[in-house]
Amino acid sequence: MDRKWFAWLFTLLILHNEVVLSAYHWKLSEDGKKIEAVMDTPYHMRMPGSLTDFMKQVENVKVISQHVDDMQGMWKKISKHENFDNPKFEEDFRQQEEACVKSRGIKLEPDSFHTSFTAELCPEFHESYQQYTAFVKEYFGSPPDTDKRPPRCNYWFEAVKMKGQNNVDLGKSLNDKVGAEDEMYLKVLDMYFPDFAKFTRGSEGMSRFGNMLSSMLSHDDERVSRNAYLHMAAAAYWRAQGKISYALTCYATGIHFVNDESRAPNIDSFHPAHAEQTVRLSIATLLNRAGYSVEAYIILKQLTTDNMVACYKGMMFAATADASVLTGPESNNSDPETEKPTIQLKLTQKERNGIFSKTFHNYAKAASEFKDAKKEQNQEDGGLLDQFFDLGESKAYVISCHMRLYEALEQQKDNLESLVNEKNNFQKSYKKRDDLKLKVMALLPSNEIRANQKLFYDQVKYGPHPFRKCQRTQVNRFPSTNNKMNVAATISCTLTCTPEKYEELMAPLREKTLRNRPPINETAWKVTEVYPRNRAFEKTLLDISRDCQKEGYFRMIPPRFSDKEVDENADRYWRRADWPNSLDCQAVVSSSNPFRINTFPQVFISPENRGWIVSELLTTHLGLLPADSLPLPWFEPRCDFVKMDDLRVFTGFEAIERLLNPRFDRKSDEYAERTLKTQFVRLADRVMEEHEMAARIHLLIKHNIGPKWVSLNLAGLYWRVQGNAHQATKCLLGAFLDKPEESFISIVQLTQVMLKATRMINDANGFLMQQLNLLGYKEPLFHFVQGRMKMLLHDVDKAIQHLKEAMDRDPDNVVIEEDLLKIACGGQSTKLAISSLYPTVCCSMVTQNAVCIRPRKEMEEQCYVVEPHKLSNAQPILAYHRCNGYYDGFSKKTQDYASIVSPFLTVFNHVTSRNDVSNWVNQVDGIQTVESSEMPLDYGGWNNFFTERPAEWWDSAINEMKYVLPTKKEKEANEWEETWNSDLAKIPEKPLSFLWIREKSMMKEYDAKLPSDLPKPSIHQIRRGIAIFPPPRVATMSCNGVAKPEAIFENAPSTWVSLTAKGEDIEKYVDLRGPMPAMASLQPVCPTMDKYKNSPILGLDHIPAFALSDQFLFYQPEKALSEALKSLGNERDTIEHVAARLHAAMLLSNTQDGQVNWVLCVLSSLYWRVTGNAENAMGCLRCALHTAPPNMRDVALVSLANICHQAGLLNSALISAGAALSTSPRLVAIHFTLGNIYASIGDYQRALNFYYSTLSLQSNFQPAKDRIRTIYCHASKDFEF
Repeated sequence: MDRKWFAWLFTLLILHNEVVLSAYHWKLSEDGKKIEAVMDTPYHMRMPGSLTDFMKQVENVKVISQHVDDMQGMWKKISKHENFDNPKFEEDFRQQEEACVKSRGIKLEPDSFHTSFTAELCPEFHESYQQYTAFVKEYFGSPPDTDKRPPRCNYWFEAVKMKGQNNVDLGKSLNDKVGAEDEMYLKVLDMYFPDFAKFTRGSEGMSRFGNMLSSMLSHDDERVSRNAYLHMAAAAYWRAQGKISYALTCYATGIHFVNDESRAPNIDSFHPAHAEQTVRLSIATLLNRAGYSVEAYIILKQLTTDNMVACYKGMMFAATADASVLTGPESNNSDPETEKPTIQLKLTQKERNGIFSKTFHNYAKAASEFKDAKKEQNQEDGGLLDQFFDLGESKAYVISCHMRLYEALEQQKDNLESLVNEKNNFQKSYKKRDDLKLKVMALLPSNEIRANQKLFYDQVKYGPHPFRKCQRTQVNRFPSTNNKMNVAATISCTLTCTPEKYEELMAPLREKTLRNRPPINETAWKVTEVYPRNRAFEKTLLDISRDCQKEGYFRMIPPRFSDKEVDENADRYWRRADWPNSLDCQAVVSSSNPFRINTFPQVFISPENRGWIVSELLTTHLGLLPADSLPLPWFEPRCDFVKMDDLRVFTGFEAIERLLNPRFDRKSDEYAERTLKTQFVRLADRVMEEHEMAARIHLLIKHNIGPKWVSLNLAGLYWRVQGNAHQATKCLLGAFLDKPEESFISIVQLTQVMLKATRMINDANGFLMQQLNLLGYKEPLFHFVQGRMKMLLHDVDKAIQHLKEAMDRDPDNVVIEEDLLKIACGGQSTKLAISSLYPTVCCSMVTQNAVCIRPRKEMEEQCYVVEPHKLSNAQPILAYHRCNGYYDGFSKKTQDYASIVSPFLTVFNHVTSRNDVSNWVNQVDGIQTVESSEMPLDYGGWNNFFTERPAEWWDSAINEMKYVLPTKKEKEANEWEETWNSDLAKIPEKPLSFLWIREKSMMKEYDAKLPSDLPKPSIHQIRRGIAIFPPPRVATMSCNGVAKPEAIFENAPSTWVSLTAKGEDIEKYVDLRGPMPAMASLQPVCPTMDKYKNSPILGLDHIPAFALSDQFLFYQPEKALSEALKSLGNERDTIEHVAARLHAAMLLSNTQDGQVNWVLCVLSSLYWRVTGNAENAMGCLRCALHTAPPNMRDVALVSLANICHQAGLLNSALISAGAALSTSPRLVAIHFTLGNIYASIGDYQRALNFYYSTLSLQSNFQPAKDRIRTIYCHASKDFEF
């Protein structure tokens, strides 16, 4: 009874306390049947009553736990990377890798590939010259040695000149070149003239052999001296000593005598059939040793193996391989012959298809031929051919070794980078965990507070104790402040004995409490099923699953496309040569970019195209009527049953390998293809909930109803809609493996999944190209997907080809038609133009426009310049030009190919006769605007033709005004007056008024006269514009809706040249950020220009616009420029704000420099144009014209032309815009303004010229296209360009 009373008492004390105390927290046990007390918990708070601190602590502990898990995973990865790293990797690799071991110590350096593989080492070579050597032996009897000169072939014969790369004379390049002695040719010398002259090594033997050769070379009998065998022996003599240039001369004379048609009788019998081939092979090995590997490779590629003996072939293939290593791989295109080398080198598939595949092939062929030659000659093991066999194989393996080593080192590098990244991430996580630990510790109570709370807990639970004393006290909850409101009442407990004795006394009480606890409820609970099972439906499914295995169970329909041939008689307009024309291109509605991956279509090829009725599979064959709902429960059609081992064949694609990673096994809105949902929910011929449709597909897979590849393709479609790329990939790969004959449906689907989830275009294209079944190529959607894929790869020509194939098979598909029309009208192509293949080159100061052409790789490159034809009216022709090449004193005929392509060359676009100076007189700006994709600048370009003006010429210019001082006899005048009569414009007799000027066309009477030289664009700009937008066909239907000329040309659009586009920073002159009042009526009035202190030429004072600016009757405010004006300020500025800013800037500029900057004058004119005050606008433009730099005058001139155009002074507008064109010939606004002016005048020919030049500068400028269409539809005349 006493304990209960004390319990109630302490409960009241707790409730009366303002501070809550705690000793531990409770948690549920793992089996969920009881709660347990947790001591020393992080949730034991310093202030247990603070909910905010408790929530912070919960979050901190949760984050720390996550960091610990992440750090454990990181540590495993770090250990894995450290175990993979090997500081002695390269040394171990060379010792263990089979290819490195088989390389037999050969190093990958140029000297290792300078082996002299020559036919002279083959016994057949010397046997073929047996008749010649027998003749020489019979003729001499013994070797002659009377001639003491060395056997230099050019002592007696003029060697044939040999050209190398870039027309280099090899004879001169190798002049007096000395290399290392060739040990191989010491063996070769021993094989020459068998049974006649025995060569012995050493200086004496070499001298004797050289004297013999010299005597034979200088012999009068041509049968002795004019034989390739003798000259090759002389070349071998020089090669053995390292004299490369002498050896090359002897080879050249040898070839000369093989091909000499005027040689003496009976010499032909001394030359075998392959004499020239063997000499060229020796030349190639010589050039390779001399460092001319490119020339050696070219010579070897020209040799043929027809009727060659095996030893010759082996030498040729080995020499070709050596040269290809030193020149680099010729191409990485796989050759079918390289896939089946005659000798089985142990190479990886990557090496067989790599850049050195042809090199490996040549080494393999060489080794094979050496093996065959050994059999033919019955040589013993260890002979010369065995040495060549081992040498060729070792060289192949040394390349293979280094390729594999490079790949392995790349893996080591990636591993080290991953290790560094993992360690950095680990350090970041470790630091974050420590920071969170500090936050956790800050919220935990001290040991003193923890002991006090535990004693108070014992006081409440077990009652008073003689050695425990608890009393009420007050504490400051926030010690950092002294506010009285922070003081709270609490309980403080202390011990009067030691803690050990206290625990000993409390142990019996705590044990008694444990014994008196009630028994744990061990009741076992059973979870009932949420949905009752439909036994009848399940039995129906089992019956259908059994019966559907019988043949003919499913009703089939004819395939939609596979049995259908293309109708050749149908109107396939997309195959016409004139499709599409400009009218067809106007039908393009979509503005999406087909070259972006985000616009790739979402396509599904239905199995119904192959004859399977999907709606019946999802209803009748599940035992349901079309209107029935599927009984619960519903399950998703997961494809976890597809084994990963079966999918290993697809892991060659990195994208598929990623998608098979379980981390993609989740639904993501990012990967969801929601466009397919409308097609998915209608698979059963009625709209159905997508989850119910998924459950039906699940039943098809589970009970094996219908073809598995059909149900797996439907499951893949469901996961595409849901955005689960992992499940979609497994289902579609399972469909691929189930029936490869129908794989094109799953390939098309999986290709789109790869693009959507990984964005790896090359992998998706590679997987799509695996479709080898002809059924796929009969499906229009398969061609459609292939075409869109080629667009992503920017292969426009292939894309158009596939889209046209799709249209052939499905002409009514509007989506395919739209895409085909869009790309065909785009004008892009993957084929290079002829002008790009053969650009303009600069040969010298005099010849700056030449072109060099090589029709084929094996042909010599020749350069040409354009010269006028002898006949006056004939087209120019191409003439041969040396162009810095070697001078040989000969001119060459123009190649036929060059004559054919000459009209398409860039050099033909700007060729004039040397005597024709009409384009140079008063046409400086026209010359500078010549359209050329390339301009040779190495000799100065146009700077050689024009002298630049000083940078500040306008500041130092002096007005041409003369003052005549009166003499003493003359009376001094107090004032003077200057009169000037002009016939340029008529001065109105009275102020202009609407009373007597009723139409804008009447303003022409008071306008300036047209100049004799009107502004015009270059012919190249016009032609380029016509190519971009060909003249539209004038037909009744095509001109419907086209506005009339009066509606377009009488109300000319306003144009404005942005200062920012010209490179000026407006913020340098105007404060665009600071506050500015809008109600102060501040306006930017420009200063008046003194006509006596400024040039009338710069100010264009000869046009009447400035004098009549206060009488512009037809000028209206140009409201279209309001946005351009407001863009000068910040986002909230109105036009009044901008005016005030310009006013303040003018005051500041005038104070600092004594004059207003031209930029402020131009900006102020824009304000007055928007408000409609032509007089003030013209005043600001006069200010800008007098002070602007020459390269910036076009900004003011375009504005001046616009005002004159609006006012009706069309000739003045033309003069102003023409002056702007001479300043900036490539500015779109100027060309468009001139076109509008000519159109208002009625000169449609010149208007079209400038509209087309506008398109040449900006191909998508729609207003120019609209005006071109208007002129063609309503002008009723033909135009010439």
